[in-house]
Amino acid sequence: MKRTTDAMQVLKRVTGIDPNTDAQVQQYRRAMQLGQVAHDARTDAGLTEHQLAGIVGVEPRVILDLEAAEYEGDALSLLDGIAKALNKRVEIRLEPATGDPVAH
Repeated sequence: MKRTTDAMQVLKRVTGIDPNTDAQVQQYRRAMQLGQVAHDARTDAGLTEHQLAGIVGVEPRVILDLEAAEYEGDALSLLDGIAKALNKRVEIRLEPATGDPVAH
């Protein structure tokens, strides 16, 4: 078997959990994506976490938690606030799923 460094393939092989269909993995993946989008927007604007927090009107810990995929609030609303503060907008789209299709 060819070795892989793809974390999702390793997770499936080691645990038997399919990361493409497991609800917890998908929830964490979305949190990581939101955090990465926030981080990229902040760094593209040349701001620190503290500076962005001041502009958005939240505590710096909120920005840090969002970027670390640990924010427990409404991350999409927070991202919308960040986008507005940076004169950007949030877009949401559906992408083709990978793995087995969901039965209807």
